[in-house]
Amino acid sequence: MQQKQAPHIIDIIFVLALFAAFAFSAVMLIIAGSSIYRNTIDNMQANFETRTSSSYISEKMRQGGDIDILSSDYGDVLAIYKTVGKREYATYLYCREGYLCELYAPAENSLTIGLLAAGQKITELESIDISTTESESIIEIKLHHEDGKINRLLLSNYSGDSVNETL
Repeated sequence: MQQKQAPHIIDIIFVLALFAAFAFSAVMLIIAGSSIYRNTIDNMQANFETRTSSSYISEKMRQGGDIDILSSDYGDVLAIYKTVGKREYATYLYCREGYLCELYAPAENSLTIGLLAAGQKITELESIDISTTESESIIEIKLHHEDGKINRLLLSNYSGDSVNETL
């Protein structure tokens, strides 16, 4: 006749310790993965905002039209003029309240705070500096982002060809 052996306390402790080690490893892996995921999402969002603002401005200039640099209470404004029918319209690109904004309006309107407040928010942007180079055929645009990065765009005043660099 065979006798059943009673389980030893060491066997039970070993199984419980093995289960605890597995559970601890699984929890640590989930925590590490969520941290990596959060950092990846933050980096993707910052890159998206950086690329979106510079690409948006470059594309607007490539669409053509006469270009002018204006100043307003919000800072520098890039004005792109086009004639539609017999009227001249302007697309204004500027930074307001932490956003790159666009406003499409008849060109004869004066550039006031009330008019610029009606602009559509495009993407987050801390500020924008717009100037021309010495030859005045190249427009230099510095995009200041919330994370401290500065993108510098060099755009041809005639074709919208661009060079984009991060400072």
